[in-house]
Amino acid sequence: FTDATFKLDNIEAKGDVKVKLSGAVPYIELKLDTNEIDFNLFKPQQQRQASSFISSAYAAEGGWSDSSMNFSALRSINMIANINASGLRMDNIKVGKTVFRSKIQHGRLSMDILDAEFYKGKANIFVNIDASSTAATVEKRISLIDVHMEPLLIDMQATDRFSGRTNLQLNVVTSGNTERQMVSNLHGSGNIKCEDGSIKGINIAEMVRNVQSAFKPVDKTSQKTDFSEAGGTFTITNGIISNNDLVMKAPLFRVKGAGTVNLPQRMINYRLLPEMVETIQGQGGKEKQGIG
Repeated sequence: FTDATFKLDNIEAKGDVKVKLSGAVPYIELKLDTNEIDFNLFKPQQQRQASSFISSAYAAEGGWSDSSMNFSALRSINMIANINASGLRMDNIKVGKTVFRSKIQHGRLSMDILDAEFYKGKANIFVNIDASSTAATVEKRISLIDVHMEPLLIDMQATDRFSGRTNLQLNVVTSGNTERQMVSNLHGSGNIKCEDGSIKGINIAEMVRNVQSAFKPVDKTSQKTDFSEAGGTFTITNGIISNNDLVMKAPLFRVKGAGTVNLPQRMINYRLLPEMVETIQGQGGKEKQGIG
């Protein structure tokens, strides 16, 4: 089909489609301009109302799954797709105008989302899945630039307590045939920096000023900690995330943090140290000796 118009449920596309059925598996080549692509349409009906982020979190309540993951679909088709989409939707997460490229060949999938409009910022996402051998290998690279975290975290059904403009770099790789194996074999690194943000439900400055009353039961609905800058770097080894340089800067106080998040065991061992400092500068403020 050349310069044709296609419609699948609410998805409308225009462009070129080539299909070859003479090989061992079907081959499809797509070059399309589309409106918003809603990937939820391809989920089973009973799963369409649930966020996969939340579903995974609930499943982990009883431990990571040992059920085999099925990647056989990647070996049943070869495909090259180049799509200019006005938007993408996955669960409740919305991506704006983007260039979407995907290739499936002999059980290997590569997918790129390039320079996408993402919660008032930009996102670049690269995913590779190799299911050509016994154990599948998954590699992801994510870059977020000036993304507003509060609406993103709300759409992920994660939390509504954190806000700020965020830059994130994440590179991870893992392998396995079950959820438990994938989590235990996770390796990677990354960094995050958030500016002009706040954390609702806790007032660290008040904790610094008055330690005794800070831990008494109080109405925390109106409390929040505003900060000008927060971030750090982290590494991931065998599913254990390690960070030792977290710094949050705000007028009159700083917060330093270090510790680990053990994903296989689902345990957090992390320490935060707030300090009162002699400066009202937040972002870009020079470090001064404080009282911890």
